[in-house]
Amino acid sequence: MASSQHHGAGHINRCLALAAQLDGGVRFFLDCDFWAARLREQGWPFEVEGSPAQSDRAVAALQDGQFRGLIFDGYELLPTDAERAMTMGYVVQFDDGQFDDGRFDDGAAALPAHCRVNPAAASSPVEHELFGLEYALLDAAFAKAHEQARPDQKSTPGDGLQLLIAMGARDTKNVTAAVLDACRILPGLREIRVIMGAHADHLDAVRAQVENIDNACLIVDCRDMIAEYERADLAVGAGGVSLLERLCCGLPSLIVVQSRNQLGNVKSALDAGAVGLLGDVDTLDGNRIREEIKTFMGSNTALSNMRKSGLALVDGRGAPRVALRLGRLLKEYDNGRLSL
Repeated sequence: MASSQHHGAGHINRCLALAAQLDGGVRFFLDCDFWAARLREQGWPFEVEGSPAQSDRAVAALQDGQFRGLIFDGYELLPTDAERAMTMGYVVQFDDGQFDDGRFDDGAAALPAHCRVNPAAASSPVEHELFGLEYALLDAAFAKAHEQARPDQKSTPGDGLQLLIAMGARDTKNVTAAVLDACRILPGLREIRVIMGAHADHLDAVRAQVENIDNACLIVDCRDMIAEYERADLAVGAGGVSLLERLCCGLPSLIVVQSRNQLGNVKSALDAGAVGLLGDVDTLDGNRIREEIKTFMGSNTALSNMRKSGLALVDGRGAPRVALRLGRLLKEYDNGRLSL
């Protein structure tokens, strides 16, 4: 699993969501120990490979018969490792960053695999291609939140808008600061809640900025994102796994695209009318941010329509679906019937 700080929290979140649905015998192999404390806290066994381009320990464990297969979630692993693993067991690849040319955002080629999981891709009739938002891997708590969500449960425009800013655990280009700066002179915002990770590149600067905005507060390493999604009327956020979480909870979003590998999720949500688009990190404009947010201040109908669209896209049950399909595919593989 891609686990270094610069990968953000999306990888570990979806791997944990799937692991919880599998029938035991799961071990995590990390390229560094950044998420080790979290895995240890939750009781998951793990090993550290020591490099994002190695999977020696994982492949060795597969070769020794400790596992039936490997799930690769990371863009820097060597294709030769995946090829070796395919001769020893069943190999699954999470490739939601892959584009039409078969490469990833960083230029790396897609790894060979028996099965591919890609929520950002268009649905596929191929049995071993688990494509589409129905396979979005979220913690089981999101399915419960989805059941309880109501399109009309948020505040009316007269209450003032509750805004959430969540640009990911690191926010390397400090989009958070740009959004805060645009919103500080915007009337009609009841509260601005900012979510950042403890290792965010610009945490201290954002903290100082928040302290100078009366209706703003900062939450570091938030332990209950569902509560934040349910509290907010509108979010300004990134287009990765956190977008899928917001869709599942029915929280309308204005998206800032941080990298090309988020475009699949963003396009699906845009086409469904579930989000608005502010642009990418290099073209962000304060006036546009304010104007887009203002459109939701005068119309609860606009918020309600976006909530309905988001709730229809992601139901929080992607992890059980993936686990069920993998169980069937593993049986076919074990019986020698898998067709590649």
